Amino acid sequence: MAEFVFDTSAFINSWNFHYRLPVFEGVWRAIGEAMEDGVIASPAEVMEELRVRAGDPLVEWAEQFKQAFVPPQPTWPPHLATVRGHAPHWFVGTGEHDADPFVVVMAMEDGLPVVTYEGVAFSGNAAQVRTQRRGMPHVCALVGVKVVMMVDVLDQLGVVI
Repeated sequence: MAEFVFDTSAFINSWNFHYRLPVFEGVWRAIGEAMEDGVIASPAEVMEELRVRAGDPLVEWAEQFKQAFVPPQPTWPPHLATVRGHAPHWFVGTGEHDADPFVVVMAMEDGLPVVTYEGVAFSGNAAQVRTQRRGMPHVCALVGVKVVMMVDVLDQLGVVI
């Protein structure tokens, strides 16, 4: 069973800013192994958001771990209704939050923490932005889902850099 639900930003920000290849190859090997072992999972909508970045090496890397991207489950609709009540702006079809409701719902369903960089500055502190109360960390708090950062995942996986 999974231990973490990754948001799209967990992949993109880690890949592009915090744990870039080739310096952090071991990080991505550990994340890939955790995805293969079912420790890290994401809703399939995260893969769809990644695929928008066609030609990006991150997409090619993620495609190796398709089994870690879970399609919507029949038990998710009640959780989706709860999330919609707190974040109706995620359901307006702008393409900006397509995976967000599914990330939170998957975490709710399985009692798992979400790994995201949304609403977090590079310092790790909550970003002071006008949309802060609409972002994933705020919605997660409203529905009782814990939010952790990539470094927390790496620590739990035993990655030593």
